[in-house]
Parts: sequence; structure tokens; C-alpha cells
Amino acid sequence: MTKPPKAFISYSHADREIAKRITDTLRKEGINVWFDRYEILVNDSLIQKIFQEGLAEADAFIVILSKDSINSKWVQHELDTAMIKRIEGATRVIPVLIDKVDIPEPLKPIKYIDLSQDFDDTIRELQKAIFKVHERPPVGEPPDFVKNLEPVSGLSGLGTKLGRFLITTGKHEIGNEETLRPAELAEQFSFSPEEMNDAIDELESLGLIETTNFLGTHPYSHGDVTPTYALFLHFKENGVEYDPEEDIKAVASTIVADKNVGGHGIAQRTELSPLRINRAVAYLKDYGIAQVFEELGTAPFDFSIVDATGMTRRFVSENCN
Repeated sequence: MTKPPKAFISYSHADREIAKRITDTLRKEGINVWFDRYEILVNDSLIQKIFQEGLAEADAFIVILSKDSINSKWVQHELDTAMIKRIEGATRVIPVLIDKVDIPEPLKPIKYIDLSQDFDDTIRELQKAIFKVHERPPVGEPPDFVKNLEPVSGLSGLGTKLGRFLITTGKHEIGNEETLRPAELAEQFSFSPEEMNDAIDELESLGLIETTNFLGTHPYSHGDVTPTYALFLHFKENGVEYDPEEDIKAVASTIVADKNVGGHGIAQRTELSPLRINRAVAYLKDYGIAQVFEELGTAPFDFSIVDATGMTRRFVSENCN
């Protein structure tokens, strides 16, 4: 069990009652306060008890500042010793003001506590100072407009802005990714043609988008831009409203369970939209995890049937349990 912190309380005898009240309250709250009335017995050496026992072992030095204490030689001697220990880093000096008096010169740089206000608040401030506790509200998430300005890992600011927009596109119920023209995208962000071309080239080089080229696109280097499933995986913690990795696991588990299944069967089991199913199946196909058959007339799905293979079963065994 951690030892309670030790505190020494310095005061003028004229302020004995308030010093005792502070002492008794702090002791009840887990602070071992050295108070002369409790510690010094008849025939004890005052100097030995105060300076060699009380002050020498104190983690905190509480000095009560009043009209009487600022003129007390004992308080001054105790304060001199405490200030030396403070310079050495051994003691925290905590001034507690109970009268309207001028703060002694050595204490002016130190924040004091005003006991002329609420006593309970003062005790709480003393506790925080002695236990070295800072009461701060927790640091929350930065606002969305700030997060949206932060580059995503591996991408430039231009690539991040384009990617953040593209992950908001897609027609979920009909299973289609949206195809956009660079001119439309440039207008969305106030990009120059050069900036737009750079952003598209960056995302395409990472496989996050696909482009279609045709004549008449000048000053843009591409004709159409379409997101791939890889874009949503790349941004899964940076704006995508679902976890694409969980979609892939859910679809793979369904394929293993049914061995041979179409898009409607996957949708029934997973309750995912056709577009999210298409993205997951495209991933499984590209990585050779499942055998995917494609033919015309399968809308809103991009495939007709998916068969489970040894790779599918191994993927589910390693990732979905």
C-alpha cells in the first residue's frame, strides 16, 4: 500500500483553531499532517521535533498567512527551512491566505490558496496540491473539419481530400460504384487541373481508384475516376462508416457455410447492401481466396456464384473465429 504523503503546517499560535481544522480535515483524507499540538510532548526539544522530524520529512509545507503569522519569528524560521527544501526539490510550499495581508517576498512567485473563500474548496485545492493531482477534462476527438484536413497515412494532402470524398460515393442498393469526371471533382475541391491530376495519379498508383482514358479530357490526364474496394480498406479508420474488413469476413464465412452461393444468398445471411457485398467479393477474388463466377444479368451483384475453396476455408479458420 502506498504511504500517505506527509505535510507540515506552519502557523501563528493566534491561528491555532483554523490550523487544527485544516489538519484534522486533511488527516481524514489520507494526508499525514505534522501538527505541533499533536507531535510535541512536554520536555521535547522544539528545535529537534520541528526541524529534524517535522520539516525534514515533509513532502509539503503548508504555511498559513495571517496578520499574526507574517510577524512570527517561528513561522519565518520554518519558512526559511522549507524554501531551501523547495529549491532542492524535496518539498512543495503551499501558502494559505486567511487574512488580507501582503504576501511575503519569498512566496510571491508561488500560487497561494485563499481560505477566505469556501473552506471545502480550499481543502480540495490543498489535497490536489499535496497529492499532485491535476483535474483536467479528458481530451476528446478533434472536430471533423480538423480530422478531414489531416493527411491519411501514406497519402498527400491532395490524395487524402480526394479519397475522403470518394468514400462517400456509391449506390448501395443497386450495387454500383459511382464514376466521376475529374472536372467535377476539381470543382468540388477548387483544385487546379495540375493538383487534380496529381491526386488522381497518386490514388491510382496505390490501386485505390481505377481510371478510364479517352480523347478530349484536356487539361485533365484521365476521363473517368471510379473507387475500388481498396480505397475503403485504406480509409477504414478515417471516414468510412463501416468496417470493410468485417464485411470481407462475413461474406467469406457465408461462402464457407453454403459452399456455393449467389449474391442474394449472401445478402440474406449478412444483411449487407449489394454494393458492400460486391466490394467484399472483389477482394476475395483478387486475393484468390474464393472462386468467383461472373456473367451478364446478375445485377445488383457483379457476380453470379461464389464457390468456397481450400483458401476460403483457411481464411475463415484463421480470421473469423
